[in-house]
Amino acid sequence: MNDQFKTYINQLKTNGLRVYKNVKRDTYIFFENEMGQLGYCQFDQYQGFKFSTVHKPNKNSGTGYGLANTFEPTLQHALNCFVIAPH
Repeated sequence: MNDQFKTYINQLKTNGLRVYKNVKRDTYIFFENEMGQLGYCQFDQYQGFKFSTVHKPNKNSGTGYGLANTFEPTLQHALNCFVIAPH
């Protein structure tokens, strides 16, 4: 796992988010706030951190929205995943 991704995961945990990652594939995580809302982050060394919402599947918007791509992730990137919801 990339050191920058490890550092970001620790930042999320320090700020009270629960982090879930696949044991075999360490390029993405799901994270959850205290209200049970989920967010998603994927790391790629060439494209950086990609953030998406996670919600109940529906015909109009699938299971989430892509929100941001960045090489400098912040806590706010993760928190934005909880704000955007399908109509």
